[in-house]
Amino acid sequence: MRISFKSIAVLTLSAIFAATLGFLPIAQAEESHGSNNIRENHYSADDPEHLSAPNKIVAMSTKPAAVAPAVIAGNINYVYGTPVMIDPTVYVIWYGTWTNPCAATGDNSTPAIVNDFLKGVGVTPWYGINTRYYQQANSTAPKTYVTSTVNWGGCTYDNASLGTSIDGATGTQSGDIVNAALTNNTLPRDPNGLYFVFTSSNINATGFLTSWCGYHSYLNPSYNVTHNIKYSFVGDPSSSLASCNGQTTPGVSPNSNPPADAMTSVIAHELVEAVSDPMLNTWFDAGGNENADKCSWTFGTQSTATNGAKYNMVASGRQYLIQQNWIPDAPQGCGMSYTAPALTATTATATVTLTQGTAVPGTVIPVTAIGGTSPYTYAISPTLPAGLTFNTTTGRITGTATVSQTTTVQTVTVTDSLSATSSSSFNLIVKPPAPIATKAVATVALLTGRAITPVTPITASAGTAPYTFAISPALPTGLSFNTTTGQITGTPTANLTSRLQTVTITDANAAKATSTFTLAITTPAALSRTVAVATKKLMINKVAAAFTPVTSAGGYPAKVFTVNPALPTGLILNSATGAITGTPTASQAPTSHTITVTDAAGTAVSGAFTLEVSPALVAIAAIPATTIVHRSPAVAITAFTPVTASGSTFTAYRYAITPALPTGLTFSTTTGAISGRTPTVASALKTYTVTVTDAAPTTVGASSVKVTFTLTIS
Repeated sequence: MRISFKSIAVLTLSAIFAATLGFLPIAQAEESHGSNNIRENHYSADDPEHLSAPNKIVAMSTKPAAVAPAVIAGNINYVYGTPVMIDPTVYVIWYGTWTNPCAATGDNSTPAIVNDFLKGVGVTPWYGINTRYYQQANSTAPKTYVTSTVNWGGCTYDNASLGTSIDGATGTQSGDIVNAALTNNTLPRDPNGLYFVFTSSNINATGFLTSWCGYHSYLNPSYNVTHNIKYSFVGDPSSSLASCNGQTTPGVSPNSNPPADAMTSVIAHELVEAVSDPMLNTWFDAGGNENADKCSWTFGTQSTATNGAKYNMVASGRQYLIQQNWIPDAPQGCGMSYTAPALTATTATATVTLTQGTAVPGTVIPVTAIGGTSPYTYAISPTLPAGLTFNTTTGRITGTATVSQTTTVQTVTVTDSLSATSSSSFNLIVKPPAPIATKAVATVALLTGRAITPVTPITASAGTAPYTFAISPALPTGLSFNTTTGQITGTPTANLTSRLQTVTITDANAAKATSTFTLAITTPAALSRTVAVATKKLMINKVAAAFTPVTSAGGYPAKVFTVNPALPTGLILNSATGAITGTPTASQAPTSHTITVTDAAGTAVSGAFTLEVSPALVAIAAIPATTIVHRSPAVAITAFTPVTASGSTFTAYRYAITPALPTGLTFSTTTGAISGRTPTVASALKTYTVTVTDAAPTTVGASSVKVTFTLTIS
C-alpha cells in the first residue's frame, strides 16, 4: 500500500534518521541537535513507476513546526562516493488551475514570479553558497564542485489530469505527475534535470500546510532504471499562508503576491537541497538536516521594499525574501552569500631533495593553498627536471628524475575557480644517483700468521666517482684497508671471533652507501693425516675408481700431496686433494707407497698404503679336441680340463660352458674340469665354449675370457 505523510515529532525523526546513517563513510565527525525536516517513505514498492524499495522524501517543516531557534548548529558532512547535481537543469510542471503559466514573466502572477526566480537564481550570491558543495569518490580523490549554473530547461501545464487530491494514502502521488509529463513527452527525460511540481490552491496535497511546505525526492522509472529522476513539490499556500510565509507583516510581499513570494522561499529551499543531496544520501548533519533545513525560516539581513515588504535577494530584476542557506566551509553557518578568504599559497616544504634515478618518495606537495574559491589549478616554473611530473590539480610532484639538478628555486602559482592567483616558492635539488655498495664476498676467513690473498669484500658502483671507502670497526693488527679501493691486505697476527664489518662508500657528491661482510681469523689445528685406504688392488687396463688413501686435517692451506715410490704407469695423484685416479697400464706386485702431505707452513706428515695392480686374466685351450668312446653300460671316464686360466690375481676363477655337455658328463664351475661316465649314445664332433671370469670386485670390474674346444662321442 502507499504510505501517506504523518505528523511525526521532529526530534524523533532526527534520532531515527541519525541511527540509520551510522554506517555511512562521512567526511568528518560532527554533532547537531534537532531537525527542521520530515523524512517519510513516499512510495511503496508496488508503484508502477518504481522497481525497488520505497523512496524517501525530505520535506520542509512548516514555519510553526520549525525547531526554535530555526538555525540548526553542527557540521554538515559529505558521504564519499555519493552524487551532487553539478549544473542542474530546471523543468517546471504547473499542475492545477493556472492561466498560461509557462509564458508568464514580468507581471505579478504566481507563474511569472516563480519562473523569473528560477531563471535568475543561479547567478545570485545566495546560490553561490551552493558552489561550496561537492562530490568526491574518496578522501584522496579530487573534488567536483557544484557550479553557479541553474539552467532553465522548460515548462509544461497539466490541468489536474490526475485529479485534485494527491500524496494521500491512496490515489495520485506528485511523482506520478512528473512521470506522466515524461511518459507523455511534454518534458524531456533529463538525468541532469530537476523537475518542480507547482500546484494551484485548489489542489489538496496531504500534509501540505499542516506538516510541511515542500519536499524533494527522486524516481527510478521503469523506462530508464539507470537514470534517477530528481523532483520537488511546492504548493500554493494561499489557504494557510502563515504556515509557509516568511513575511512578518501580513498581506505584503516584495512582488505584491504573498502566496507566490512565499512559494519562492520554499522553492529556493528545495532547489539547494535537491542539488546538494539529490539521492538523500550526500550532504546532511547528524539530525538528518540538509543544507536548507539548517537555516529554515531565517532570512538574515533584510531590506524594505517600497510597498513595505521585506526582501533580501534580487533575481531577474525582482526582489525576493529567500531563506538563508548553510555555508559548509569553516566557519560554518547560515548566510545569504559566501565570501571566500583570500587565496594564499604557502610553502609547505622549503627544500625538496630528490635523487636521480629514484622515485619521488611518498607524497610531495611543496606548496599548498587555502582560501579563495576551490577548485584550484596549480602551475610550476621553471619546468621540472625530466622524469618528474607536476599535477596541476593537486600540486603534487611524482615520477623519477632522469637528470640531476643543483639547487633551483621553483615557483608554484595557484589559481582558484574565480581566477584569483597566489604564488610561493621552494628549493628543488635533484642529487646525482647515490652510490651502490655491493657485497662481493660475504665472509672473509683468514688464518693467523699467513699473508692473505688481497680481497675487496664490498665494491662500489653508480654514484659519482671517485669513491672513498671506510671500514668499521677497525681491522685487527696486521691487516690494512685501502680507503681508495676498499681492498684488504696484510698478515693477521691474532685470532678473531667472527664479527660483522661495515664498509661505507662515499662518492664525489658526498652521497653514501653501506654494506657488510663477516670477518673471521683463526689458527688452524696441527697438521695430521689418516690412512683412509690401507690396501688397494686394481686391474691392469681397467679404469680405477677415484680413491684417497691418505687424508689430512689441520694445517695451513693450501696443502700439497706427493707419493713415493711413483705410482704405476697410468695412475695419477692429485697433488691438491690426494686422490688417485686413472687407468694402470702395467701390473704391479703389492707395493708400499708413502703419501706425504705438506701444508703452506712447510709442515709434513706421511702415511703409507699398499697398492697392487693385477695382470690381465689369460685362458688357453689346454685340450683343443678330444674323443670319448660311448659305452653301454656306461663306465667312468678319466677327468680332463679342456681350458685353463692364469694371470689375474683376483681369484678364485669361475667357469661356465655352453652348450650343455652330453648326458653322463659333468662340468666343474670352480675348476673347469669335465668328469663323469661315458655317454651311451654316439654323437658327431661338437664345439663347446668355456667362459672364465675372475673375482675382481665391482669397483674394479671382473674380467672374462672365452675359449673353445671340440668333443666327439664315438
